[in-house]
Amino acid sequence: EWAKGIDLIARKLLTALEAEGVTRIQALGAEFSPWEHEAMMHAPSSDDDSGKVTEVFREGYKLGDKVIRPAQVIVGKGQS
Repeated sequence: EWAKGIDLIARKLLTALEAEGVTRIQALGAEFSPWEHEAMMHAPSSDDDSGKVTEVFREGYKLGDKVIRPAQVIVGKGQS
């Protein structure tokens, strides 16, 4: 019951934020953008994933078109 209550509160908070225009930055698999992402490190990856986000440490959020918290990510670095 306790965990269900916490989950319900979290969902209601996210719903309220979305109603005000706050959206999550979709980072995983996206091309790295210094305007939306904060690179924490590079990691070896295939050449196809070079320059793309391979892992997300912390989610980022936008209010309309303005970034209010960039996503902290790992960026792939090709083998070549």
